[in-house]
Amino acid sequence: MPKIGYKQSSEHRAKVSAALLGKSKSAEHRVSIGVAQIGHVVSAETREKISAANRGRKLTPEHRAKLMGNKNCLGHQNGWRGGRTISGGYVQLRHLDHPLVDCNGYVREHRLVMEASLGRLLLPTEVVHHGPGGKSDNRIGNLTLFETNAAHIRWHREHREAHT
Repeated sequence: MPKIGYKQSSEHRAKVSAALLGKSKSAEHRVSIGVAQIGHVVSAETREKISAANRGRKLTPEHRAKLMGNKNCLGHQNGWRGGRTISGGYVQLRHLDHPLVDCNGYVREHRLVMEASLGRLLLPTEVVHHGPGGKSDNRIGNLTLFETNAAHIRWHREHREAHT
């Protein structure tokens, strides 16, 4: 059996094809063909036929565990903490339906707290500044809203000069 990815000459393929013409394949041979075709593109019609054939079948516990990998009973990875993460010191919450989610489906919690306080969504240009409590202190008393990033930077310049 040639190695996967090994190119055979057209004459050799023709000889093998002629020799095997009309012969039934053994179970072992069918398995080896299946292994050789991993990554093979299957048409939508064939996928639908396979899906219809498997509909209603129950998985064994071993097969289910193999498919789930290291996921828990809810289908989440074992590191799942309910959609709350900390990235760059900021608390982020999973909110797939929020209009300003990042590419992973998270929104920074301080923006959500400010939106709840104002009763409206924040504009993408608005900046929420954390006070002395730090980036993870998302109480409304520790947050200040700026219309633009320029106003936020100006505020920092003025306060830096006042403290020096």
